Amino acid sequence: MNPTTMLPILDDLVKAFAHETIFKFIHIPVQSGSDRILNIMGRGYTSEDFEHIVTKFRKKYPTITLATDMIVGFPGETQRDFEKSLELIDRARPNKVNITRYSRRPFTGPFQEKEIPDSVKKDRSHIMNARAEQIYHAINVPFVGQEMPFILTERIRKRSVMARIPSYLGIVLNEDLPFGFTGQAIIQKEHMYFFTGKRCAGEMNNPLSGK
Repeated sequence: MNPTTMLPILDDLVKAFAHETIFKFIHIPVQSGSDRILNIMGRGYTSEDFEHIVTKFRKKYPTITLATDMIVGFPGETQRDFEKSLELIDRARPNKVNITRYSRRPFTGPFQEKEIPDSVKKDRSHIMNARAEQIYHAINVPFVGQEMPFILTERIRKRSVMARIPSYLGIVLNEDLPFGFTGQAIIQKEHMYFFTGKRCAGEMNNPLSGK
């Protein structure tokens, strides 16, 4: 979904996330923090619309995980436009930013604005990624040492599985556990995009087994 399709159903969507079987995770692509660039892209929404949606969700679910997408080097993007994107990241504090350097795609453009040199796109991508990673660390550090409920969703390799806490953040556990297994885990270390942890001792609980 994007802000244009979310706004008309926002109140109902926020309410729907209250269900216990839904991870408290939203992926809202914003693409730029500059309304001028969003208008050139033809997105149909503003950076303020994006922030309004994020605020609505966080008011109801303070620990919700937020992912977004950003395009750097869009035709006509000035240094100030780029800085507005960085400022939006600072304000929204997403858990993940998918950063793409602009390149032409079928059925988009061509845009009248001047193409951005690849070297500038690369520099802006690196700068944005570094800014985002600072935020990831700041968000993750308070989780270390906490005991969190989880459900197992993925087997990585032998004796290594991925479990998800209610906000969808991942904890790697060095165990062989069945899919759907639920329990509690202590988060031991953050790795920017995921955590490693240790399961708290307790009875096996696999809801998918019917037992």
